[in-house]
Amino acid sequence: MILGRQGYFSPDSHQSLVDRPLRIAQIAPLYESVPPKLYGGTERVVAYIAEELARRGHEVTLFASGESTAKVPLRPGFTEALRPTGLDYMGPACHLRQRL
Repeated sequence: MILGRQGYFSPDSHQSLVDRPLRIAQIAPLYESVPPKLYGGTERVVAYIAEELARRGHEVTLFASGESTAKVPLRPGFTEALRPTGLDYMGPACHLRQRL
């Protein structure tokens, strides 16, 4: 939602909308779990960011592989990480599978 300059402030409060908790969707690659068991820099960063945003009071949902253990609610795109199972070539197809 895009708000005009006047829309950033609630009419019944002096608190800015940017100071209120947000609903955030973190989307991670399905190649590794979040955080990864061994290698996976991107997935590790996604876990750190998701957990810190939740710690700050935001509602964070993580879309990642089903093996992910980040301390936020998880919506798995595939039951397990793709690279360790040898299915890493199917990454884009697994993301699209949920839409078909």
